[in-house]
Amino acid sequence: MYSVLILDDEEPLREAIRILGSWDMLGITHIYEATDGEEGLALLREHRIDLAMIDMKMPGMDGSEFLRRLEKDYPDVLSVVISGYNDFEYTRQAIRSHALDYLLKPVNRHSLNDVLQRAVEELNLRRKKAEELLRRGRTLNVSLPKLRENVYLSIVRRSFNESREADTLAMIGASGESPKLHAGVSLRLLNLDRVRRGRFYGDTGLLHAAIANVIQDCAPEGMDCFGFADPASHREMIVVCHLPNVSDNGAEEQLEYRIESYLRKLLPTLDRLFGLRTIAGYGAGSTVIAELADSYEQARRTVGEMNLLKLGELGYGIVAAKVCEARPGIGTGATLPESIAFAAAWARVAAAAQSGAPAQAQRIAEDAIVELKAGGYLALEEAQRLLFETEATNGDAEEGDLVDASQWERRITEAVEQCCRRARQADRTGASFHISDIRAYIDRHYFEEIKISMFTEKYFLSREYLMKLFKQEYGVGIHEYMQKLRMEKARVLLGEETLKIQEISDMLGYNDKNYFSKAFRNYYGVSPSEYRSGAGERING
Repeated sequence: MYSVLILDDEEPLREAIRILGSWDMLGITHIYEATDGEEGLALLREHRIDLAMIDMKMPGMDGSEFLRRLEKDYPDVLSVVISGYNDFEYTRQAIRSHALDYLLKPVNRHSLNDVLQRAVEELNLRRKKAEELLRRGRTLNVSLPKLRENVYLSIVRRSFNESREADTLAMIGASGESPKLHAGVSLRLLNLDRVRRGRFYGDTGLLHAAIANVIQDCAPEGMDCFGFADPASHREMIVVCHLPNVSDNGAEEQLEYRIESYLRKLLPTLDRLFGLRTIAGYGAGSTVIAELADSYEQARRTVGEMNLLKLGELGYGIVAAKVCEARPGIGTGATLPESIAFAAAWARVAAAAQSGAPAQAQRIAEDAIVELKAGGYLALEEAQRLLFETEATNGDAEEGDLVDASQWERRITEAVEQCCRRARQADRTGASFHISDIRAYIDRHYFEEIKISMFTEKYFLSREYLMKLFKQEYGVGIHEYMQKLRMEKARVLLGEETLKIQEISDMLGYNDKNYFSKAFRNYYGVSPSEYRSGAGERING
């Protein structure tokens, strides 16, 4: 029924709380534990937590900082402060963060269960209020508003028959004696998960109903605005705008101006009321109701092509625009070269993770992100597609919140870390380790930067032990073996007269031709050019 997070770096205290708490009697079914603030935030992102019990003295992120983060990002999570130090500063921070209570160590059974009882009573009261709000929201969504939603949805999906449903159009106010201009708006909810969890108890329907009410309330005088959730995407609200066509001259320009003004009011209002970050696009107006589908498609395309790298520059998202920012020289819907390169880079990330090289995988991903951002443009739709594909490699892809470029980068980085963790777990359950595995890896990847730490992390063995074991088996150290293999490959490649010294240097993984030449001379006593000119016969002999 309810869930609790115990945040303390001391295992005995966490165990004592688990033993002393009357969890079943209070209806608390899930108990999560974390040893530091970062781990606690990760659990809050992953699970629905109702009550957090927080130790104030922890390494890294302490209880005070965690309380501030909790108040900012998860305001509906109740908190109880636990500390072995009767410090007024901790008490003051607990008061500032609206903590339910402050308990001193060692925690006793009576005090603990008294706090838990009051927490459950508060949660029950909140749930009752939420259910009442939900009931009211569902009541508002029946009858005429629900009919309007169904009709407009069928129009934008191009399944509405205007000739047979003329009376229905009149009933919902979409037609009449004087013609009306109709335009579609696409409203993208960028941080829906956070708002739904923090403000609406995880109920998406209740959030959509609240947004629909604000959409209608913000409509300017003389223009009708009706919004509803897209059944195909819970992160989008479809808004239909109507304006009486009082004059043929400049009517479309007037509609465009009024929609822009309307959205400039609507977006910050949603941010102020719910903390909801949104972006919006709108299409051209028309007096033909069937062309509302074209207007909506234009609006949705506009949102998808907005530049993710510039989102978040304003507090509530960005100002809506009829024509989205487009990168010069790139057509609508085209895949950018940087996106293609990023997809290729991700294949190398996965390969590095599978090979037990997490540092290399992270480096490849970071370089790919820098290259992708260098163009200055990344369409929101394209960013979401790339994110979905990277997370899909771990089997847990989902359309999560995406507010700005920094959040996109964090999710990519988390996908890399998850990919590496899965690879390590697979290794633990696989065949036993043999030193020949390292030699085989070097034979396949001699042209890459190989560090001993790659193998220590993969096989959970010390650096000294691995190097000693390798030398015992093959008579040379790991670094000496890599050097020997590269030099032997260099001799073979120098025999190909069509290859330039620079090309051979690149193929062997040397970033600098001069460094390659120096390494070759130190190893064989002649330069690569001298080897080609005849000295190679002496070396081969």
